[in-house]
Amino acid sequence: MMMWSWSSAPRIESLCATAMPRAPTNGSSAAALAGVRRASLARLRGADGALLDEALVLAKAQGDHSGTAAALTGLGYAAIFSGDVARGTTLCEQSLTIYRTTADRRGLATALVGLAAAVSHAGAFAESERFASEALDLFRAL
Repeated sequence: MMMWSWSSAPRIESLCATAMPRAPTNGSSAAALAGVRRASLARLRGADGALLDEALVLAKAQGDHSGTAAALTGLGYAAIFSGDVARGTTLCEQSLTIYRTTADRRGLATALVGLAAAVSHAGAFAESERFASEALDLFRAL
């Protein structure tokens, strides 16, 4: 299993850029949510991640469940990769709960990958494998 380190950041950024949910095309929410992927990567690099926080606020205000889940996933990834695994786990779990009520399979798979990473840091390798396996099945079905 690959453990994260700063030397793996370019690979992680590449994977996140591929896996992060695509922004919807419905009105003003689309512009805010397009920032979710950019903000996720910026947070991984240690830059100001205010776009994710803003995207979360906007998505919640508009009742956009997929947008809310996408922002939570991005915040979860950022927390995990900055060392706050407990917060990252909580955020990815919240995202997962929301994604399971939507038709967004890509978003669900992305949240599962984040949760797999988080629980592996805690040593729960069987649980991590279960999350990663479910994510892989979802990605393959896309």
